[in-house]
This record gives sequence, structure tokens and C-alpha cells, in this order.
Amino acid sequence: MRFQGWVLVPVVSAAALFMLACILVFEGVEEAGIRTCVRASARASGLLFLLPFLASSLRRLWKHGITAWLLANRRYLGVSFAAVQFIHLGTLVALTALSGSVFEFTGSLAAGGLAYGFVAAMALTSTDRTAAWLKPARWRLLHTTGLYYLWIAFATTWARDAARDPIAAAYTALFVLALLVRLGVGGPLSRSRRRSRSGS
Repeated sequence: MRFQGWVLVPVVSAAALFMLACILVFEGVEEAGIRTCVRASARASGLLFLLPFLASSLRRLWKHGITAWLLANRRYLGVSFAAVQFIHLGTLVALTALSGSVFEFTGSLAAGGLAYGFVAAMALTSTDRTAAWLKPARWRLLHTTGLYYLWIAFATTWARDAARDPIAAAYTALFVLALLVRLGVGGPLSRSRRRSRSGS
């Protein structure tokens, strides 16, 4: 397939930038247009996050070429997510510069600083060389902890707005469903069921 491997990162990044450019063309380079870019990039990065988050679980559930592609490209989808997430950070910076409200940006950065730290660390350790340098046990600890921390960051952000925003409510439900699938298929719940069956 043409779209696989590291080529996914520039392709996905270019698609995200094109989406934001279209928004600015139609809504203008004003505060309202930048706010739309902030929301759009957050939603896009959220969907991208779910692809590596669910790749192995979906493969166990459904043996298909699509899930095989997802699993094989999980690393590159994760780095693509990181790229779009930092594009989202750029929209926050632009919004702060345009609105003149330092508090709005610094508040978001303070709340999500650790999340961005995980995003950067996971992206930087997504090559064979850096993964080997980190060692397998520490690599698994970093990426597992980072995935669940980012899930919490996304889910709580959308849950906070779910009552007044139908899209945020839909994203909240989607993230809860994704967590249940991950935990239930190959996760702690699945391993617990297998141990109970083997012991009976």
C-alpha cells in the first residue's frame, strides 16, 4: 500500500494544515476563525489518537486487512497524532496572540503541559534506535502510561463540555467505548477472564 510507514506523518500533517487553511479561508483570520481551528484540530487529533490506542484490540476482534494495516502502522499513526497535536498547540498560540489573553493560553498549557510532555516523549521514542536506547521495559512503561494519561486528558476535556456541546458529548461517549474495548480485548479484564477460565 502506498500510504503506510513514515510517509503517513507528512501526509496526515499536510491534510490537517489544509483543513485549517480552508477554515481560515471561509471564516477569516479573525478570532472566530482561529477558535474554529482550535476546535477542529483538537477533534482531528482526538480521532487520530484512537487509532493507535485501539489498533491491537481491533485486530483481535476483527481479522481484516484494515485492522492489519492499523496494527502494522500503529507507530506511524502515533507520530502523526503527535504532529497534529502540536499543530493544535500552534492554533492555541495563535488564538492567544490574536485575542491578547495570556491567561487563556497559559491556563490551557498548565493543564495540558504533562500531556504534551508525553506526546513529545512518545513521538521521540518511536524509532527503532530510540526505542532500543530506552530499553523495552521502560519503553512499554512510557508508552502505556502516556496512552492512558492522554486518554484521561481527552476524555475529561470533552466530558466537561458534554452538557452544552453535542459533539463533545459524542466524543466523550466514543472515548469511553474505546477504553472499554481496549480493557476488554487483550487488556486487564480479558487477562483476568482467561486466568479464571484456566484455573477452573
